[in-house]
Amino acid sequence: MRKGRDPMSKPTKISEQGPVAGRVIAPESRGIATMADPRKQVLIPDVVVARERYCVHPHTLRRWDKNPALGFPPPVYLNGRRYREAEKLDVWDRKNSREAATRRAGLTPPAPEAA
Repeated sequence: MRKGRDPMSKPTKISEQGPVAGRVIAPESRGIATMADPRKQVLIPDVVVARERYCVHPHTLRRWDKNPALGFPPPVYLNGRRYREAEKLDVWDRKNSREAATRRAGLTPPAPEAA
C-alpha cells in the first residue's frame, strides 16, 4: 500500500484552508471573493485566474509577467504555488478597460507619467 494520506479521506479544497500569514486563499468562485476583514489579502490561484477570470492558458499569465509594459500584477508564491492578489487584479482590469475604451473611441490614452 502507498504511503501518504488515507485514500478514504476527503481531499481538502483550497477554500477549506484557513488564512496563511495574514492572507486568505479565495474559494474557486470565478476569481471573485468577498471578505469580512478587508485588511487581509485575498489570493487567487494562478490556474483559477487564467481559467475563470481571463479564459486563457496558465502559460499566458507567465508571458504577461515577462512583459513589464503590461503592468500585470506579479505572482505571490506560497509553498511553491503561484497566487495573485484579487485587489491588484481588479485595479489592473479597471485600468485596461479604461484604456481599451479610449482606444475604441479614437482618443489617445494619457501618458503613464500623468497617472
